[in-house]
Amino acid sequence: MSRPLVLAVCLAACLSSPSIALADGARPADATQDQRDKAQEAFVRGRDLYLQKKYNEARAAFAESLEHVASPNARLYLARAERDAGHLVDAHRAYGRAIDEAKAAAAANPSYEQAATAAAEERAEIEPKLAFVTVEAPGARTVTVGGDPRARAGESVAVMPGRVEIIARGDGAQIARSSVELAGGERKTVTLALAPTAAPATSDPADGDKKAAGGGPLRTAAYVSGGVGVAGLATFAVLGLMSQSTHSDLERACGAGPCPPDRADDISTGRTEQTLANVGLVIGALGVAGGVTLFVLSMPKSSTQAHVRAAPGWLGVRGTF
Repeated sequence: MSRPLVLAVCLAACLSSPSIALADGARPADATQDQRDKAQEAFVRGRDLYLQKKYNEARAAFAESLEHVASPNARLYLARAERDAGHLVDAHRAYGRAIDEAKAAAAANPSYEQAATAAAEERAEIEPKLAFVTVEAPGARTVTVGGDPRARAGESVAVMPGRVEIIARGDGAQIARSSVELAGGERKTVTLALAPTAAPATSDPADGDKKAAGGGPLRTAAYVSGGVGVAGLATFAVLGLMSQSTHSDLERACGAGPCPPDRADDISTGRTEQTLANVGLVIGALGVAGGVTLFVLSMPKSSTQAHVRAAPGWLGVRGTF
């Protein structure tokens, strides 16, 4: 990937997200000349963009500079760009890193002490616009404050004033949640006790009602069986009428005597229609009986006392519901 394309991708990410991820480069004392040159070029470009008040573009340039050399000066300007872009939480974090890095680098280069002083003063100026929360969560492996997973238990975290959601996670299913309302300049400590997440209930008193309402597998089978039964009865009705019609035609054509040979096909058709109608009747009766039985079985036993009864000329359910 070409360098311009890398910068374009970085810039797009910066514009779409308040915070940017940094891959820190070499320490100033350990950087090669090539790393220094690349860092300086990106830093100068970022400073020019910053002076033009193009803060998002400046953030990307300072981030690029820090990828080559972790310079406290570049970190300080990154904090300023974050501040002026309105990203006060990220600015506070960047100021803190600039202070730590400048103090560490000052042992080899005392000029970095000025960067540490400037970062501390500028950070103090924005703190009244922020709120701070410290999370105490014994056993927590991760802590998320206001959606930011970079927080650590026992560490004061800068957040924007307002309601802040806090989540602490431990080993396995241990978790604790809380929310706190914070005003500008306020500092608060929140203590969380990790506890296993609630296991899903093995049974629910409402399950019976849900099964009664939804039916479950038995109710579905009842509908299927009933559908087959209705289709069978419909087949019986249609083919029965057709068989009766064929029989009437043969009576008119043949009279009291035997039918002529040319009516053999009609006779065969009539017999087939009668047979299929009888089969449809049997399937219909069994399907309806099975559907009714399964429907009754799918109902809550506590509310149903019913019996399926089938007799010649009658099929139904008797009982109390």
